[in-house]
Parts: sequence; C-alpha cells; structure tokens
Amino acid sequence: MDKDLLTAGLISYSSIIESGYLCYNANTYMKGKFNFLKLNIFKTVPFDAGLLYLFWKGVSGMKSIYHRALGEEFHNLHPELQKKYGLTSKQNLMVLGQGRMTEIRGTHPLLRPFLQMGSKDHLVFAERGRDVPFTLENYVYEDEKGRETVSWIRRFFFPYAIRGFDAAMRYDEEKESLVDDLGKSGLMQTELDIHVTGEGGLYMESKAINVNGGISMTAPTTSVYEHYDEEEEAFRIHVHAEHPWLGTLMMYEGTVHTEFLPMTYNNIPKRGVLE
Repeated sequence: MDKDLLTAGLISYSSIIESGYLCYNANTYMKGKFNFLKLNIFKTVPFDAGLLYLFWKGVSGMKSIYHRALGEEFHNLHPELQKKYGLTSKQNLMVLGQGRMTEIRGTHPLLRPFLQMGSKDHLVFAERGRDVPFTLENYVYEDEKGRETVSWIRRFFFPYAIRGFDAAMRYDEEKESLVDDLGKSGLMQTELDIHVTGEGGLYMESKAINVNGGISMTAPTTSVYEHYDEEEEAFRIHVHAEHPWLGTLMMYEGTVHTEFLPMTYNNIPKRGVLE
C-alpha cells in the first residue's frame, strides 16, 4: 500500500488495517503480527474543536436514531454518550474507537468450529482470548431507501486472524424501535430494546431474529451495556450473546477511546459495512 494514501486523509480506517497494516494514532502502538507504523492518517485534515461542538449540537436540529428511540430519556445519558449517540448524517462526522477487550470468552471449545460459518459474514467468530486489540467505526448515513442508518464496524485483532462483528442500525417508524441489520449481508434482523441506566449508561438488548424480514428463528439474545469512565476518559463496553439452549456463545468487555473525525460520503463503505 502506498504510504502517501495513508496520510491523504479520510479513507476507511479498517480498510488500512485489514490490508496488513496496523495503524493507531501518532502516539500509540499496538502489538501483533503487523508492522509498526507511527502514523496519524487524519493529520492532513484541518478540524477545529469549536466546529466539532457545532456539528455535535446539530445545526439542523435533526435527532439521531437513538434520540428518537429513547425520546426524552436520551437527555439522561452521560454527556459523552449523548455526543456519541447523538450523531446524524447531516453532521458529516464518523466515530473512530480504539482500545482493547480485556477478555473474549464463551461457547464450549468443541462447538467453536461451528461458529466459523458466521465469520465470513461478520456475524460471529470462534477465536477467544485476553487483551485483544479492538477498533470500532461508526458511520451515519442514509441508506438506499432514505432511512437514517448507523453502521457498527468492529474489528478484533487476534494473533493469527482479524475478525469482524458488524451491523447497521436504523429506526423503524412503524415499530417505533431500533432495528439491527446483522452482518455484512444484513439478511438477519433483530429489534432492539433500549434504555438509559441510572448511572447514565446505555443498555440495549435484542429480541427474536428474523431472516430477510420473514422467518423468525431461535437465536441468541445479545445485550450491550456501555458507560463512560471519566477517570479513563474512555467508554467501557460489555457485550453478552446468550443462546437459550447453548448458554453463553460470546462475551467480551473492555475499554475504548473514541474520537470524532470529519468525513464525506465517498468514505462510507457500501451499507456502511466493510466487505
């Protein structure tokens, strides 16, 4: 890969690291099988903190999909969570998260090879470990039907593999709830219950999964809890996927440092999810 492209700005972060490069910011290194590159790929993009604040507040007055789902409860979120979950497609910002998962566990070792069937579509994976490097990209965009959508591009860096856990969330007007289109294909969907905790954190839990908007199936219930750690100045996340017959399929938790970066629609992968 031409290193000049890395500093040209506003190319997909995960497309770089999946090409065999490991890029953090200019002051951070992450160990693994990749080369160490001391780069800040967004350093050529001028951006003022005051503009970020204006973008965050939303000059258009448009509400994010999470604000619409939570209603007035949205204002009970910690301010940093309001900032992250308040983004809309009109603000032309993306969220880039970088951190480590303290532990990824779950599923009996004899059953884990079957999980590999879901790794190609970035639904689930078999690898497990501790202190696993992690990145997250959130793009907010309008899909082909004009619906406000937020992509969740998660990457886990194991010693011998990079695994994805991807989704695209939107607000369904008829159901008055969030809908999560899972994996790269988006063929599997689930509705999400969402509420704010007493500590200002955000809790989401999936309902039954259906395939291509039709057939319902017995599937794991996935719960996500996120709160902001003021001492660490980072988000702490906990994700638990539990199957009614098989128990815990996957659980991971860790800390993610987040920054907001300017973008254009040319930078958004198809469906907001990387191939």
